[in-house]
Amino acid sequence: MQQLHLGDIVQALGGELHGDLATPIDGLAPLETANASQLSFLSNPKYQQQLAASKAACVIVGPAMREAAVARGACIVAADPYLYFARLSQLWKARRGTAPGPAIHPSAVIDPDAVVHPTARIGALCVIERGARIGADTVL
Repeated sequence: MQQLHLGDIVQALGGELHGDLATPIDGLAPLETANASQLSFLSNPKYQQQLAASKAACVIVGPAMREAAVARGACIVAADPYLYFARLSQLWKARRGTAPGPAIHPSAVIDPDAVVHPTARIGALCVIERGARIGADTVL
């Protein structure tokens, strides 16, 4: 299982950490479903109630939500939480590497006229239609 520490994340992406640098994070999840070892984000203040109720180990928030997030627990304050989470997702994927298993799941349906790069990974129940072009290192 992949794991990053909050310190690794802030070192790579910046942001203002309120919490322990050594806190391990083993996944990314929405506020309402995140558990005590996952990280989430809040970009829209109208979801502040979900912030208070979240069990996430850490939540990425904007400056306007700093106080509420610090009162809840660990947080990373970033100018644009949505963009920060997107960059974190890219970092997570880059550190994860290629998952084991078949490149094309047996339940996937691929039209013979579709082009799928040999390094692409096609997951369960995906449908690739005629004329589609799936590029290098794409994961569906």
